[in-house]
Amino acid sequence: MNMPRPFPVLAMTLLAAPLSGQSLPDRSGDSTIVAPTYAIVRIIYDSSAKPAFSFTAGNVLDIAGANATEIQAMRLHGEVARVIAGTWGGAGKYGVEFYFKGDSLIFTYESFEFVAEAAPPGQWVNFRRLPAWERRVFWRDRTAVFVESSGCPARMDPGEAARLLRTAQSVRQMMATR
Repeated sequence: MNMPRPFPVLAMTLLAAPLSGQSLPDRSGDSTIVAPTYAIVRIIYDSSAKPAFSFTAGNVLDIAGANATEIQAMRLHGEVARVIAGTWGGAGKYGVEFYFKGDSLIFTYESFEFVAEAAPPGQWVNFRRLPAWERRVFWRDRTAVFVESSGCPARMDPGEAARLLRTAQSVRQMMATR
């Protein structure tokens, strides 16, 4: 007779414990855009050619208190299809990925990891166990159609959407010549 071993149950309980205190992601908008967008994003992610790099002294991501930006761009079929950028500010590290299909922004992934001393009490914790927030934005015709976030609200105000669109085009244009 085989007795169930407690180790697998215990291990799963311990592994799930950090996640149990986390809330589910906040969502807003039409989620039917998610699967087709991820299919395009996966092609871009898997097929991108050798990256181009830039390190600028400017605050090209338009983040308060930031003073330098590291940027990578990957091309697909000769066009910049993915841009990854990151910067540090007084409260922490902001990173963003932009994915383009043709001339259109289709997906944005943002993350912010707080410096421990600057994190608000009870802030959501990311996979690295750091206080953070992250947001995925699915775009159609320059409109945020669906937003999923953890640690921050999924509803984006028009000014934030405009900043992301402006920044995406700016860094893409900057990296097109690299």
